[in-house]
Amino acid sequence: MRSKPPAPAPCPTYQAIAPDELLPIPVVKQRLRWGDKTVSQAQRDGLRVLRYAKWGYCLGSDLIAFLQRVGAPGNGAPVEVEEAPEVTLAEHLRSVVAEKRLAARGGPNP
Repeated sequence: MRSKPPAPAPCPTYQAIAPDELLPIPVVKQRLRWGDKTVSQAQRDGLRVLRYAKWGYCLGSDLIAFLQRVGAPGNGAPVEVEEAPEVTLAEHLRSVVAEKRLAARGGPNP
């Protein structure tokens, strides 16, 4: 008897979906906070899921294209996606250190 694959750890914060990622379906469910029925409906609505053995995978680019298509006004009109501002590694590390220091002092959580 095969056991179920382990469930991913709870997602404490939002995680982006990169176009070049290959995501197992449990990770897609976790990142988008989708349930089983939502994933099934998305597949019926055209989300491409790659199957290998008992696992299902989704390419980040397919997921982004699907969400742009079904989430667009009129379900098909292109959606303008705002580019995220570029942040250098040094700036990112400074902000992470500042957040940790603030949290250590009992400051507000972001």
